[in-house]
Amino acid sequence: MKKPFKINIRQSILDDLKIRIENTRWADEIENSKWEHGKPEAKATKKIEVPTAVTMFPKDLVNAPRDFADKFFNVQQWTEMPKGGHFAAMEQPELLAEDIKKFVTALQAHPQSEGISISM
Repeated sequence: MKKPFKINIRQSILDDLKIRIENTRWADEIENSKWEHGKPEAKATKKIEVPTAVTMFPKDLVNAPRDFADKFFNVQQWTEMPKGGHFAAMEQPELLAEDIKKFVTALQAHPQSEGISISM
């Protein structure tokens, strides 16, 4: 009898981190960071109007308040998940996939602007 397939989540997260670290161009990242008087240069000057979904996981590193997200993005869907963290796609794949599916389905049902085309 075959054993059920098991994923070692911790090893999967470490593998993901290793790939990200190995493929990051650190010098470019540092060079592209503009700092003046200890503060980063503000780049967002106007609201992004593309329909946006935000999914908040309680154990993530940073959770922005809704009014902050609304200030910079056209938030059409805001979801606060019951569990999960920074590596949500690996920690809670079913929850994340369901939330993405819900957003795409809503966009397909009610397209808000020309130029946005979603097909699955």
